[in-house]
Amino acid sequence: MTLRREQLSPRGSTSAFDNQSFFEALGRAEPAAIRQLAAKIVTGVRQMSARAGLSPQDAEEILNDAVVITISNIREGKFRFMDFSPATYASGVARKLIANRVRVKKPAAQELDNLPLLSDMNPEAYVQDKERQKLVGQLLQQLEETCRQLIQLKYFNTLRDEEIIDKQLTPFTSVNSLKSKRSQCLKKLAGLALEAGITSVI
Repeated sequence: MTLRREQLSPRGSTSAFDNQSFFEALGRAEPAAIRQLAAKIVTGVRQMSARAGLSPQDAEEILNDAVVITISNIREGKFRFMDFSPATYASGVARKLIANRVRVKKPAAQELDNLPLLSDMNPEAYVQDKERQKLVGQLLQQLEETCRQLIQLKYFNTLRDEEIIDKQLTPFTSVNSLKSKRSQCLKKLAGLALEAGITSVI
């Protein structure tokens, strides 16, 4: 899929879309939606690129590629609407493109410390943001029941691990086994967040 340069430019007027209509308009590659998507992510892309040591030209290419990939993934069914802005997904795409470009340019010398890693996700900070709680709930529904329970008991019900074991709220009989399983569950949750293009979760 290719888009004209003027379609991808963040300059110019943008139309207001709610998340659902924004998603649908991008699937149709409507110019107004494309401009709005570029305008929403351009500042973040430039900042991430600069922190990673990339040039302004790199940032422009990454911006354009992120927009094109987002639209392509909507059309191909790889990105389905989940009630959050497509700009969030596009920012995640841009982050991966930046990481890939850094590896290519500086495979040994450049560490990606300046880029947020979803493996370091902090669920407590994540769920404290009221605007994100609905999305957290949607992601949790994609996990198995045991994982949903473990995450909800600790981060939503704020129960201590010892209390969870004492009250026999889960099948686990030791704190260590509970923590080990919950760690696996958090990695799965982080993976779902990554697939959804969510990067601001730490």
